[in-house]
Amino acid sequence: EGIDGLPTTLDGVVSTTQRLASTTGNLDKSVDTTLALNNALIASGATTDQTARATDQYVKILSTGKVEAESWQTLSETMSFALKEVAGSFGFAGDSATNDLYSALKNGDTASLYNGLLALGISKAVVPYQAFLYRRI
Repeated sequence: EGIDGLPTTLDGVVSTTQRLASTTGNLDKSVDTTLALNNALIASGATTDQTARATDQYVKILSTGKVEAESWQTLSETMSFALKEVAGSFGFAGDSATNDLYSALKNGDTASLYNGLLALGISKAVVPYQAFLYRRI
């Protein structure tokens, strides 16, 4: 049920969950994170190709503990709606909200991105609702 709708396939979800579990050491949280990432990408209108790029960069961020410009650019292009929501949850607002979030994350606090996306992507908040709307189109 958590993967209904484009752009993520069942094989993609399994692969992402395995990659995250090997990075985090926590299978249950990796499943939740994969579903949250799926919701974030759907809510942002990502295509299948964009989803693959974003997933690779998201896993890279978590595995290295660093948010590099290339990774951030990919996430900004593929899940801008969700990043704005995460930025808002950290108190960043306005046109510079996602840039302010990037600046904060560059300083090595990638756990904030992980936990912020996880909280917004699986809760009964805006991101899952927006993902639901995209699934219905």
